[in-house]
Amino acid sequence: MPPSLSLTVIMRDEEVHVPQLLATAHLYADEIVIVDTGSTDRTKEEARKYTTSVYDFAWCDDFSAARNYGIERCTKDFVMWLDADDVIREEDARRIRSLISQDVRWDVVIVPYHTSHDASGRTTNLTRRERIFRNRRGFAFQYPIHECLKYPDNAVIEIDDTINVHHFNLKRREPSNVRNLRILTKAVEGDYRRDFRMWWLLAAEEAPEKSILYYRKVLQEFSHLLEPSLQSEICVQFARKLILTGRADEALQVLGRAMVLFPLWREPFFCAGQVLWQGKRFPEALQMIQIAGSIPAPQRGIANLDQRIYDGDEYFEWLFLAHYEMKDRAGMQRAIEAGLARNPASPRLLEWRQTYGIPGGRG
Repeated sequence: MPPSLSLTVIMRDEEVHVPQLLATAHLYADEIVIVDTGSTDRTKEEARKYTTSVYDFAWCDDFSAARNYGIERCTKDFVMWLDADDVIREEDARRIRSLISQDVRWDVVIVPYHTSHDASGRTTNLTRRERIFRNRRGFAFQYPIHECLKYPDNAVIEIDDTINVHHFNLKRREPSNVRNLRILTKAVEGDYRRDFRMWWLLAAEEAPEKSILYYRKVLQEFSHLLEPSLQSEICVQFARKLILTGRADEALQVLGRAMVLFPLWREPFFCAGQVLWQGKRFPEALQMIQIAGSIPAPQRGIANLDQRIYDGDEYFEWLFLAHYEMKDRAGMQRAIEAGLARNPASPRLLEWRQTYGIPGGRG
């Protein structure tokens, strides 16, 4: 008999998302476990159209506690977790079922997570998350917010880039910043005072001036614990906060550190190019943007990738602007041709081609 799969989701006031979330669940899940954390709309009624396993959980400012409550109620061989506004397309649902039906030698599988999309549906931010894991093997979520999966010892990890999870939010939400700051502040004042992840997430959530202090703390106190790729990612986030407060020179120093730590991703070079361009240092800006363009998207090592500068219009737009400031019409044409070869409907590149009289070329 092939292995079975439980799907578990925590929800609150998600009635609009339930149909898009669960429409394909029957193709891959043998059981659906919904944990409701206090809905006041028809979330539970909508969920019961797909499953009888709908549980109430008293919200306690701890996302991991709610997720673990759901895991404890899963009865199948494997567990898959999703957020209420995630989507599994039919082709991915069938791939999940195929994956589970094979000779499974892994304990946890990591798949791409497309967290944002442009108006045409192209992914603009891509990360990877652990999505399916062996039940009753000791997997559990940790951290009260922005939770992550804690592995048992000797867990066998599989990465499958053929299965995709997409995030599509269908409704306007109230800002979560106040809630997030409350939970994160409580965490660093309590059990997580020595945990870099909570300080890092607090830095990302805070207003720029406070955020800068927290990023300094993370890099000064925790760098020795972190992989170079993660340090680099933190440095880029730190630099963006410095830019918001007008500290361009310090931002460039931090971006230089990011480049040295992990030179195999575009974002520190691309970000440095933007800072230099805004400072009217156009030859240096062009150099940084060109270096960025020579670096392919990394397959491993960086958690989040801004696809707009790997597979989107934004990279080519900035490349065009850098060539424009250098009065290099041949470079302007190459940038537009390359951008339109990827996306022939790019509105800005089409506008610029017409405005500046750039020949059509291959675009």
